[in-house]
Amino acid sequence: MSDVLTAKQAAEFLQLSAETVKAKARAGLMPAAKVGREWRFSRRQLLEWIEDGGTIAEEQVDQGIIAVVEERMAREDEARVVPWEEAEAALDE
Repeated sequence: MSDVLTAKQAAEFLQLSAETVKAKARAGLMPAAKVGREWRFSRRQLLEWIEDGGTIAEEQVDQGIIAVVEERMAREDEARVVPWEEAEAALDE
């Protein structure tokens, strides 16, 4: 068995729904890493997380919040991208 789990595998491992696992990961409440658009989980870190009572150190929560903010800012930046032809046409007006 791999030490790196998908959200679905982590959910099965923890006996939670995949949506709950992803929500906790997004909120920084569970050890996870975003790889592209997918979440990945370390089996070892999940076991440690359970042994610690399902809590995360304040520093890790801060890192999770920063990651969520950066992800949202990146999406907003992508939404602002305008095709060159459209920008050029706006300059000619």
